[in-house]
Amino acid sequence: MMVMRIPFVFQSLFIFLTANLSEADERGELKGKFRFLGNSELKGYEGNRTSPDFQRKRRPPSEEQMELLRFLLEASPERLQVIRRTIERVEKMTPEERKSMRVRLKRFRENAPAARTKMMKDFQSRQDSLRKYWKTLDSEAKAREMNNFHQLSLPDRQRYLEKVKKKEKTGEGKKAKDKEAISD
Repeated sequence: MMVMRIPFVFQSLFIFLTANLSEADERGELKGKFRFLGNSELKGYEGNRTSPDFQRKRRPPSEEQMELLRFLLEASPERLQVIRRTIERVEKMTPEERKSMRVRLKRFRENAPAARTKMMKDFQSRQDSLRKYWKTLDSEAKAREMNNFHQLSLPDRQRYLEKVKKKEKTGEGKKAKDKEAISD
């Protein structure tokens, strides 16, 4: 039974990736990569591949693909949701935002372990501040605030976090249920 599922999962992933590549090509994000997708000029060449000898042989999944599939199958539903949201966020990034993120990740990896630890503590502190603030809001305002925050660009998120920290320092966060939320 499992033998039938693995090819199906890879086929599903391939269809998903192909659809995303086609959409990216329509938006002009591929810039010469994968030019065969939707290129009407190349359709005429399909006739050259009719002989059975020329047909591509199906390759077995790579070790990397197998490891990714294993990871996804073992992940909890909550973890899969986080992965899905991350993928969606990356898809929504502009090329400049992607480049900026790659630079930040590279800088993070190149730092000494102590500096990385400090950066992670700072990140955790920001996350804690956000959670504390959002806990002070009623459920409707909290959902709206969280959604708005996830839609913000990186500079706007920084400003939002500064406002949250100011409210936390002045003690306004505890009174937030009675007042307007930050993004309103």
